[in-house]
Amino acid sequence: MNYQRSLISKAIATHLLGAAVASVSLTAFAEDDKEIEVIEVTAQKRVQNIQDVPVSVSAISGDFIANSELSTFADIVSLAPGITLDQGAETRTTSISIRGVGSSQNNMGIEPSTTMMIDGEVLPRSSALNGDLMDTERVEVLRGPQGTLFGKNTSSGIVHYISKRPELGENYGKVKFATDEYSLKQTQLTTNFGVTDDVALRLNLLYSDTDGFMENLKPGQDDIGARDSQGARLQALYKPSDIFDLLVRAEYKESSSNCCGSTIIETDPTRQFNAHLNHPAIRDFVQNNTGWGEFATYMSDDQISDIENTGFSVEANYDFGDYLLTYTGHYRDWSLFNNTEFGGATLDNTEFYFGGENAFQSRQHELRISADNEKVSFVAGLFYQNVDQSREAKEAFCNQTARDTFWSLENWEPGNEANDGNPTDFDVDGNLLACRNGWQETGGIATGGGLYNQIAQYRTTVESTNKAVFGQFDFHLSEALTAFVGARYLDEDSELYYEGGRNATRALLKQLNGRTLNAADQEALGFTHEADSNDTEFIYRLGAQYRVNKDLMFYGSYGTGYKGVGWYNAISNAPADIANDELNPVKPEKSKSVELGMRSDWFDNDLRLNVTVFRTEYEDFQERVRVEDEDEEAEDGTVGRPLFVNAGKVISQGLEVEWKAILSENITLDGTYAFIDATYDEFDGFFQNCPAGLKGTDECMFVNDGALEVLILEGRELAQAPEHQFRIDVRYDFDFMGQESHVRLGYRWKDEIQYRFDHNPDTIHPSFGLLDLYVGTEGTIGEYDYNVNLFVKNLTDEEYYTRLVTRSNQVGGGLRGVIGKDSQRYWGASVTFHF
Repeated sequence: MNYQRSLISKAIATHLLGAAVASVSLTAFAEDDKEIEVIEVTAQKRVQNIQDVPVSVSAISGDFIANSELSTFADIVSLAPGITLDQGAETRTTSISIRGVGSSQNNMGIEPSTTMMIDGEVLPRSSALNGDLMDTERVEVLRGPQGTLFGKNTSSGIVHYISKRPELGENYGKVKFATDEYSLKQTQLTTNFGVTDDVALRLNLLYSDTDGFMENLKPGQDDIGARDSQGARLQALYKPSDIFDLLVRAEYKESSSNCCGSTIIETDPTRQFNAHLNHPAIRDFVQNNTGWGEFATYMSDDQISDIENTGFSVEANYDFGDYLLTYTGHYRDWSLFNNTEFGGATLDNTEFYFGGENAFQSRQHELRISADNEKVSFVAGLFYQNVDQSREAKEAFCNQTARDTFWSLENWEPGNEANDGNPTDFDVDGNLLACRNGWQETGGIATGGGLYNQIAQYRTTVESTNKAVFGQFDFHLSEALTAFVGARYLDEDSELYYEGGRNATRALLKQLNGRTLNAADQEALGFTHEADSNDTEFIYRLGAQYRVNKDLMFYGSYGTGYKGVGWYNAISNAPADIANDELNPVKPEKSKSVELGMRSDWFDNDLRLNVTVFRTEYEDFQERVRVEDEDEEAEDGTVGRPLFVNAGKVISQGLEVEWKAILSENITLDGTYAFIDATYDEFDGFFQNCPAGLKGTDECMFVNDGALEVLILEGRELAQAPEHQFRIDVRYDFDFMGQESHVRLGYRWKDEIQYRFDHNPDTIHPSFGLLDLYVGTEGTIGEYDYNVNLFVKNLTDEEYYTRLVTRSNQVGGGLRGVIGKDSQRYWGASVTFHF
């Protein structure tokens, strides 16, 4: 790989930021009346100044989001310290890690480690965040276990999106138009109506359409990343008195894209698809578009990612004077249909697709009471959530009904249609001619004719019901010292249904083709399974905070966390593993965390410096591994079978720093830094296969009497856990022709990162940094105010990947990479009119 361009980009970024900061003395803070604003958050389920909260929390304002031209939920992740987004080859597998800890979301039955919330609603899947932002007030990122107040699956933290509410007695609106280098056409409308003195409405409308950002060189095909979306949200606020208010929300969003694809970084000339490289179109693509930073693909138009999202919520508050009673209720119906070329195959020559619907319906209720008194402040409540998740998927390949095993491509020869009926004729663009007609729907099994043949199908559901009682009490022992204690008792029921799978479908195909069924086939044929689980848990948090003066506070806390049981219900699982109650479900994951923090304002609120140190231990860590089994030999020759299990103990420890400084009347500096050391402390009884690049080294060892070489995981860093990352922004405000204007440089840097759970050295991404440039102005035309923003993302054209994956034998081996929209430099602009 050639990293010279990366080094040049870093040098340019460092020079530009250095010049901006050097334009003012770092020791000379502003001498005017300008000061850092008060930020209010609800990290403890009541409104507080962020500097008074004994929790590691970041707040990203809606204005900063708008000025940074961040339009999707996923865009926000890079702004907070210690948080990493994993965007893979499928929309449904999006996952988030905080402090190096997260959960693979390939498997629907495995709960996320980081809870995603919208206006107090807990989202069951991280992939539900694949959508557009509308009218955001702020985003709060809470790091570390937050189970006491927010419940299960907060073992690494929470990302909470909070919308702007209707305003009584106000009539105003704004419309924003945005475009960019990829032909973005986006319109957002926000209106607020003060209908009467005690009723207000707020309406948001969104339309967005954009071309793809990954070049697709296959003739007649759209570039990958093309997406269109639309949505609407209506809020109604009723406040007849100072002691009661009622807020009702309804929203609908839908989007359609051809996400996702990948690019070839390296190829393995010994792997099986090389016979197909004799086709000129494919051979030329591989020869001319392989390597680091070659962001092109050669894919069909069958990539599909369609999302529908409907939500309703209600919030009621009654103020008793000393106490505030709050009820919130939420309902959401979310579905994603995806059709993905296997592994994001890059080359349209295998025609192996994996697709289906992933959906959930959730219902949530919470009733709580809170008070903020001189001696004691508290919040306590009851919580209920029911989630019904479903996954129905199929794997399809060309005319594979005659195969006992569909993993082998050994009989494929270009131009020869005699081998088991495999259609291998290509047209001039490299299409497999017999594979161009989409899904074959014939009662679940296709029997030939050159269309897709279904080689695996399954249907699974997981229904969970969570009930809890919770509370936190703050005892104000003096003006300076506060002790706090909180606890949550939860009860959770979970039910699994599973039908089909690869083994079951393979057995059926053999039966239909008159083949002999062995014992494993007999077990798998017509396989269904039902199971249930009940679990209760008591989690707590206690600590103290000491305020030295109004500008300086220290705190310390100890708490426990909980992540619910996990069902391993993937399409690839063997019936014996799914039905094994010792393996399935995976036991809950539990955590213990110690946190020390400082919150401080200096120089008359011209400098804010917040520091947190932490250490969290996770017991029964839920991880994807291989289980030793001498009788189970995979078709690639390895021993063992993949499962999600409780693999042992993980430790995450580190440091987080956030700062903001007003250096002068015109210059503002803010940033974040995180140091994370997240490692496997114990990892007994399970293993990962030793990657080819580490075989024969002391990082691997032999098991099963030398039959298998496996990776030693104890002491190894977790995937998705870069050791260092930081962000720094420099903003200069000035007057331009009588208009308030600004220029801002934002730089984000991330240390090298292992992208894959199997710890292949080829999937370690080198460190990289992205420099963004923003220029904005605001003024008045006639009676209307306006804002204009211009921006360049990735100004130095730093090449990076959002994921690296080793390619399988089916698609020729080697290494492929998934890219994000800002993996290449691009420009954009927006204009907003206020009325």
